[in-house]
Amino acid sequence: MGHSLGAATAYSLAGANINFERLQANCESMAIALNPSLYLQCQARFLPARPHSLKDPRIKAVISANGIASTLYGPEELQKVEVPLLMASAIDDVVALSLLEQIHPFSWLGSEEKYLAVMSDASHFFFTSGEDTDIVSPLTQPGAEALAEFVLGGYREVGSAYFEALNLAFWNVELKEDKAYLPYLSDRYAQQLSVDQVPTLSIVRDISDE
Repeated sequence: MGHSLGAATAYSLAGANINFERLQANCESMAIALNPSLYLQCQARFLPARPHSLKDPRIKAVISANGIASTLYGPEELQKVEVPLLMASAIDDVVALSLLEQIHPFSWLGSEEKYLAVMSDASHFFFTSGEDTDIVSPLTQPGAEALAEFVLGGYREVGSAYFEALNLAFWNVELKEDKAYLPYLSDRYAQQLSVDQVPTLSIVRDISDE
């Protein structure tokens, strides 16, 4: 399981390798100004351009939250990720843009069992609660209120509860092979869970790369 750049590491352990050709093309274009996560992804272009396989056969399933992968891996490498995967995405994420870094990459995955959980009105830190002091505390000091609202977003307690419920269901289905939890990975359940709530939650199993 990984968040943001940690999710990129999870993809690598599941079979994706760094795509140096894609890095070379995208990191020298103006795209970096439109996608803040490229500042992180493009650091990989300074690595020696040789195979860097970190695939670990012990990895049986992956959960990624607000992951970055569009340029670091691209479709050529993400199609090598074949283990079951739950991808969480936040529509209001200004760090790892939902469309570019999760929704498109989701369509590239080679996994047959994959779930995309999309939260509206949620930020890059949707899963952090008030107890996550390493992330929250520096942004809640006097005078940082506007920055905190922009970076952290609101409704984190609700987003954290959604993420915990999805994690529980996914791990039970994929690691414990308990199919009784499958209904909790459906869009119908997501709609029931988030009725009259903000953020809302949607779950899809398949999207086309268009």
